Parts: sequence; C-alpha cells; structure tokens
Amino acid sequence: MAACMGTNPVPPPTTPPLPPVPPQATTAPLGAEAEYKSLLSLFKNLVWISGIGLSVITLAASGLVAIGSYFFWANMRDVRQDAKEQAERVAKDESQKRVTQAFDEKNIQAMILKAAQEKVVRHYAPCFLGPSGRGNACQWQPLPQSFVQGVVQRS
Repeated sequence: MAACMGTNPVPPPTTPPLPPVPPQATTAPLGAEAEYKSLLSLFKNLVWISGIGLSVITLAASGLVAIGSYFFWANMRDVRQDAKEQAERVAKDESQKRVTQAFDEKNIQAMILKAAQEKVVRHYAPCFLGPSGRGNACQWQPLPQSFVQGVVQRS
C-alpha cells in the first residue's frame, strides 16, 4: 500500500477545456434584412394613415352631399309652392278679366233678366190665364223687379 501511496501520485485525468460559447445575437440584424423590415413597417404605417385619411375625406364629402341635398330639396319645395301660387293668381286674374269682358260684350245681365221673366211667366201663367185659359183667375199686374231679381238669384 505504501507503494500505492507513493510519492508519485497519479494525476487525475484532465479534460480538455470547452470552446468558448459564441455570444447570442441580441441586437437587430444589420444590413439588407434590417432595411427590409424598416421599409415594411413604414409601408404598413402609410397604408393605415392613407386609409384613415380617405375615410375622413369620404365621410366629409358624404356629409356635404347630404346637407346640400337637404337644402336643394327645401329650396325646390319653396319654388314649387311659389310657382303654384303664382299660377293660381294668374288664372284667377285671367278668368275675372274674361268674365268681365263677356258681361261687357254680350250684355249678359239683360239676358239673365229676360230668361228669369220668361221662367216666371211660364210658372205663373195658369194663374194669369185661369183654368179655362181665358184669364179672369188673377188680375194682371206687372211683376216687381225685386221679385224677378230674387228668382234670378235662386236659380
């Protein structure tokens, strides 16, 4: 045993040292890949901003069209009402002119009075002539003008 414990001890087996571990890439890649990712991010942002801008412009234009349509409709309603009133006024004035002209030209008033007198005479003729047709049923008296006018107004 003593020999085993000798002065020359056996050195423990040695293991070779491990190679150093390469450092992990913790920073962004450099070069073309970094440029690509940067451009892609920029493009995404531009698409979003453009979409939002177009949406705002579209909404504003739609609002303006809606407001313009409302005012146009309200204005056209007023124009139609004014045109209707003016047409009615012109038609009334023209008809009054024509009636006045007809009364002046043809002396319609005299024709109406004559027709009323004939109607009254036909209605009351049996009273004047009597049942035999020879008279004596009533005494003849000219009809008062107020009576004839009343008959004209009722007919």
